[in-house]
Amino acid sequence: MTYELMIQHKGSVMLPPTVEGVTIEWERKGQPGKLVADVVKTPGLSFQEGDPCRFDLDGTPVFYGFIFNKARKGSNPNVITITAYDQLYYLKNKDTYVYENKTADAVIRMIADDFQLNVGSLEGTGFSIASRVEDNKTLFDIIQTALDETLKATGRMFVLYDDVGKLTLKGLGSMKINMVVDDSAAVNANLKL
Repeated sequence: MTYELMIQHKGSVMLPPTVEGVTIEWERKGQPGKLVADVVKTPGLSFQEGDPCRFDLDGTPVFYGFIFNKARKGSNPNVITITAYDQLYYLKNKDTYVYENKTADAVIRMIADDFQLNVGSLEGTGFSIASRVEDNKTLFDIIQTALDETLKATGRMFVLYDDVGKLTLKGLGSMKINMVVDDSAAVNANLKL
């Protein structure tokens, strides 16, 4: 298994070596994806909070986010711990929305446009919410309310996630794979490399 952590700073892409692996955490709803890694301070390595980073596993991108924190690890000045979050982090912002006759996917697109978030595939939810007033709520809560209303009306559950830098919405039925998960196929969801 090979992996690569890339950090972009002012047009330059850096590939810092990591110590003790990389940890990525995802939750089903209400939380952004989180990457934590200890990188070695090598000559020429320069980055700051807000810089984008991507993590690839066996040549396939699995995480794209932005560095929110960097700190020296303990007493070792040559190791920097970075914490990055995917763009779902920005759904923690609060705002007020009033809308009529919008589907949950249209609500997500409206919020993404307003906050300049990258959008990937948003599966049509097929149910229009008559009207909603969402006053000073987190964007996560506004979206979850639209998804909950859709679930009550249609019986269909949808999942919003960040697919390597693009907001993605899929129905559970669209996420099925032809695999039986048993003791031999299960893996630790906390990927440590």
